[in-house]
Amino acid sequence: MDIVVLCSSRFGHTRRICGRVADILRQDGNDARVLDITGRERIEPAPGRAVIVGASTRYGYFSPRVWRFARTNAAALAHIPSAFFGVNLVAANDGKNTPETNVYMRRFFEHTPWKPDMIDVFAGDLDFSLYNPFDAAVIKMIRRFMGRDIDFTQRVEFTNWDDVATFAHDFSALAAHGK
Repeated sequence: MDIVVLCSSRFGHTRRICGRVADILRQDGNDARVLDITGRERIEPAPGRAVIVGASTRYGYFSPRVWRFARTNAAALAHIPSAFFGVNLVAANDGKNTPETNVYMRRFFEHTPWKPDMIDVFAGDLDFSLYNPFDAAVIKMIRRFMGRDIDFTQRVEFTNWDDVATFAHDFSALAAHGK
């Protein structure tokens, strides 16, 4: 199976997750490659092709490119195996770590015609060395408001890599059966 993993990542962590998904897909015997979603306006459905989109949120929203891709390609994606996963810090909280309970995931799928075969959400990371002063201040304020103290000098990773692997293996099995 030829599987394209399209990635929308602001600071690189979602790209790492996309890379891990592609590695597992290859271990399962697929041809898999990670491409940036920028410039990928249209997907042509073809036998033996599948698509995964991995996207991070910023201030509660996925990139406009992700929204545009989903709207533009919903009909084409209905003919091939497809999946979507979101990456955000809210998913690090119990009760907000499933597509059904994560507000950003629900909002996205309430307003897009795309209905992927698989949907998941993964917690991201915090790396204050990458953020501008405004972003860092907002994130610190939110974390403190939630009563979540962290060391702002260290990168903190919340991603459950076992969940990422399960997602990739499950999609590999789904794609093998086609639509």
